[in-house]
Amino acid sequence: MQADKPVRIWITNLHTSTKPTDAQMKDVVRARHRTLLVSKYVDWPTGGPDKWLTEWQKLMADCEIWCPALYDDWASDFNLVWGEVPGAKRLCDRLVEAITNEDIDGWDMYRASRELKQAWDQKSIRSGMKVAGKGRTTRAAFAVELRFHGMGPEGSEDSEQAPNPTITAESSRARSTSRKRSGTETIQKEGTKRGQKKMKKPCWGCGGVHPSFQCVLISGHNPRDIAAGRSTRR
Repeated sequence: MQADKPVRIWITNLHTSTKPTDAQMKDVVRARHRTLLVSKYVDWPTGGPDKWLTEWQKLMADCEIWCPALYDDWASDFNLVWGEVPGAKRLCDRLVEAITNEDIDGWDMYRASRELKQAWDQKSIRSGMKVAGKGRTTRAAFAVELRFHGMGPEGSEDSEQAPNPTITAESSRARSTSRKRSGTETIQKEGTKRGQKKMKKPCWGCGGVHPSFQCVLISGHNPRDIAAGRSTRR
């Protein structure tokens, strides 16, 4: 190029030489289409669908110019991306029904974008509503402070929460006495039962300590010349 040409011509020539061809633009748009529409959602994005809708509308505008076939399939692609998201399924079913009945003329990408945004807003409102007629259960945890005979840890000055030392000491002695008395009574009862089991009943005929059928006075038979009233045991 000649050096005496004005700057404007230089810029025009540079722009023309670096301008992509139609084939290059189609490849770029197809690549953007694959990146945005090959992944589907199974739940709402954390921030909602606004970011995706903005990128999708820009892509559809370029597809309308460079790839009309991709632009014509926008409803099917929209359904593939959002068809499994709770709250957006109804919208996608309506799009599928419109495609099946060849009544897609009443739809465009802007209407689909608005209704998807409305579905997200309704979902957000429902999630923030309270359930009527259901009580809320509150659980509280309280720290337990160890105490010995009504006294807190050494150095503690919490006089409002500490119990009366006199009352606590008397209650402790009463519980100790009750436990001792209960234990003593239990031992005495067990000892009485053992003594009753070991002690035999006296004979009603002679008063001796032997079964009544061995008594000489009752049976009248004394083969060993045992004196009446003596025990048959040695």
